[in-house]
Amino acid sequence: MNPPNKIVHVNLSKSFRGGEFQTLALIKALHMQGVQQELVCRKNKPLAAQARQLADLKVTEVGGPLGGHGCRQDVQAGTVVHAHEARAVYWAWLENRIRRTPYLVTRRVINPIGSSWLTRKAYQAASALVAVSAFAAKVLQARVERPVAVVMDACRALPTLATNGQGLGPLPGAPRIGHVGEFDDAVKGQGLLIEAFLELLQTYPDARLFLIGDGKDRSAFMARYKDEERIVFVGAVNRVSEWLEQLDVFCFPSQMEALGSSVLEAMQMGVPVIVSDVGGLPELVGDQERGWMVSGRSPQVWAKAMQQVLQQAEQTQARVARAKEFVAGHQAHHMADQYRAIYAGLFDQRR
Repeated sequence: MNPPNKIVHVNLSKSFRGGEFQTLALIKALHMQGVQQELVCRKNKPLAAQARQLADLKVTEVGGPLGGHGCRQDVQAGTVVHAHEARAVYWAWLENRIRRTPYLVTRRVINPIGSSWLTRKAYQAASALVAVSAFAAKVLQARVERPVAVVMDACRALPTLATNGQGLGPLPGAPRIGHVGEFDDAVKGQGLLIEAFLELLQTYPDARLFLIGDGKDRSAFMARYKDEERIVFVGAVNRVSEWLEQLDVFCFPSQMEALGSSVLEAMQMGVPVIVSDVGGLPELVGDQERGWMVSGRSPQVWAKAMQQVLQQAEQTQARVARAKEFVAGHQAHHMADQYRAIYAGLFDQRR
């Protein structure tokens, strides 16, 4: 396979979340492998600021999917465009119309793509489609009726207390239950987790629940449970590893999830994980061998799963060990290797 001369990554998100982290993680890993790259991103947004800190990366800031094409007179042959989110697909499609540049699309969500003429054209014209889980690939494939490859997002390398030198300090309570994610109950299920935790308190009255992350529902839940000191609404944090490594159980009761990068991070830190049986989450824990999977939305069932993790030490440690082994095979350089193979395949198609 012949590698392309340059990869142009496109991510037009206005915020900086998991998809933007993965975009930068891939760029860094490819840079270590000597790949020439460019990033097209939204002007004056967090991704642009982060990207400008990377050495040898050309950053092109645009106002939207129509911007940045006219000034691209130095585009070389053998270029491949990689669209990392929904708006970027339209930028890639327009670049393809102008210069016939092949492009691939990575889909990190499981909500159906739009039904407009332009959306259908943009996805159909892509040289390759990629999803972050087999479940997400199946959802996309049903819509576009063409093959979709799977490349799992990478688990970021998280520092530990021993290496960052700025410990959080011991968290109160025992056991310590945690969750990391945007505070959106309809998606992430924090309400169910809280109800399950209140059930758990009947067996472990000194337990604490740490809800890490911010979002539209956080203030309402804080008001509802303001008198329950054992529920800690942490909010957004800069060094999530300091919290994760002190947890005894990590719970992720999402109602929809393409993959669940927070689960990967908890697994990497050696925290036992309990997840919903939805979306791509079963692909992370397997057939219960790398964690616990819960069916349904019963707080009692979730509380029972927490008790199993806490009371079955030998089984818990065995699953934690297998989880860490799994995560070790899903680092940024593994993701880069898979994408390089896809890029080369697209370039070969052009020759």
